[in-house]
Amino acid sequence: MRFNATAKLLLIGCLLLGCSGVALAEVELVVHDLVQVGDDFSSLVMDLEITNLESGRETVYLSKDDHLPLMWTSPMCVGDTCWEHEVMEVSFSLNGYETVEFGIHINMFNQAESGYTNFRVYTAGSPLDQTFVLAGVNSNCEILVVDDGVRDPASVEETIRAAGYGSHAVGFWPAQDHAPTLSDLQNFELVIWCTGGQSPSLTEEEQEMLASYQTGGGGLMLASEGLAYDLCDPGSPNYDSDNVTWFANTMGLEYIGQGANADIVGTVGDPLGSGLAFTLSGEGHTPDLVGIVTADPASVAFSYGDAAVAGVSVGYDTTFLGFGLEDCGANIGTIIDRAFALLTGPVGVEDDTVPAKLQALGNYPNPFNPTTSFKFVAPTAGLAAIEIMDLQGRRVADLKAAVSAGTNSIPFQADELGSGIYLYRISLNGDSVNGKMTLVK
Repeated sequence: MRFNATAKLLLIGCLLLGCSGVALAEVELVVHDLVQVGDDFSSLVMDLEITNLESGRETVYLSKDDHLPLMWTSPMCVGDTCWEHEVMEVSFSLNGYETVEFGIHINMFNQAESGYTNFRVYTAGSPLDQTFVLAGVNSNCEILVVDDGVRDPASVEETIRAAGYGSHAVGFWPAQDHAPTLSDLQNFELVIWCTGGQSPSLTEEEQEMLASYQTGGGGLMLASEGLAYDLCDPGSPNYDSDNVTWFANTMGLEYIGQGANADIVGTVGDPLGSGLAFTLSGEGHTPDLVGIVTADPASVAFSYGDAAVAGVSVGYDTTFLGFGLEDCGANIGTIIDRAFALLTGPVGVEDDTVPAKLQALGNYPNPFNPTTSFKFVAPTAGLAAIEIMDLQGRRVADLKAAVSAGTNSIPFQADELGSGIYLYRISLNGDSVNGKMTLVK
């Protein structure tokens, strides 16, 4: 049995994307732009249309495998019927010469997170069996980790999540499905670009995009074993003198060669590497060796066990690691936190401009279980009081803390509270701000 299948993707409430589709003699579904940035409560939608080109009846099966944050949902739909998020497999009949529209949604909750779902479309009586990855990144994330996924499609994300990625909101972009654009990157304060073996490691378009992101004020970390070799070694099939020029102008570095030492030692006193010492996980490493060529302020953040340069910070906007971030084990979260502090401010710290009034920056994580932190900017130093209330306005917890002028973060432990939505009020020197948070146990 033959099918005519077309596919299109829409990001409702955030972006209108181009649609694409094909009609083939047998069966193939082609979808582009399967990763997108959305804000709170955006709905990422993949709509497909399938036509039976013969007279017999066929049954089409849909299934999904979710990797989504808590509170995000991914209902499957056929025509005007949509199933609950908890339904993982559905089917529908396709009569002869009939056309049916179907698809899957990702509904983002107000969490600075990312997630994806694997959406499979298949039939029993024909060769149709396609799986798509539909992914979304909330634009409220502070850091975007871009993973080309060539070495192992989920290795970077899974490894970083397992190790813990520090105190900042991190989103993951699986670039093997769809590469980000400059406008995508500009939603985030820091971009960590991990290449796992795609060829070339960075295309000319990606090089131009990263240079534009960096010069536009974004913090950039390249963390990849073999990237400098691939672009800058005369023995590499992707060598080009333009790559060497880009590496010097954008990263402030020159390629020296490849090493075999997997021991990493942080430079004493360096804001990124000081106090860290570890061995890269796994075996068979051939990390990049680099040298500094920029006239801008630069420092060696990491060295290999044989004293060769392993990682460099240039100015306050760029860092290069000649090894994979995912191979740093329990140090991943520390490196990400330090990179954020170093690369996202004019002097390597968060902007601490003192406002005229108390300003709330929300709580993170949210939803949470059972720990979160209230973040706010205080116009003056003083004793801050935080009241937590249920939806009936009853006070269920409170805490006080001495704060300084500028950005402050106060942790809160909700061990004694049940799941639900809570309101909070932060008060300081006669001024107050309010917020809402969700506890999920």
